[in-house]
Amino acid sequence: MGRVKELFMQMYYANNESIPEEATIADLKRMEDLKIFEWREYERASRLAEERIMIDQNNLQIEAEAAERESLQKKIIKQYPKK
Repeated sequence: MGRVKELFMQMYYANNESIPEEATIADLKRMEDLKIFEWREYERASRLAEERIMIDQNNLQIEAEAAERESLQKKIIKQYPKK
């Protein structure tokens, strides 16, 4: 049996012998990577992964902004000599 067919069958049986209409081959591949073949569980795991990515991006942006603020503060401090 072909690999895609095996994955398809795993998804089919994990979802009460049906395939969700919105499922794609890309979803099937990702399900294999996650070892999750039940559609609702897969969607929940996908949302969590997307949220983690967004949080990581926000954290990187916050760190970059903090570094820029610190750099600007140092430049401003250098402009004013100590008395």
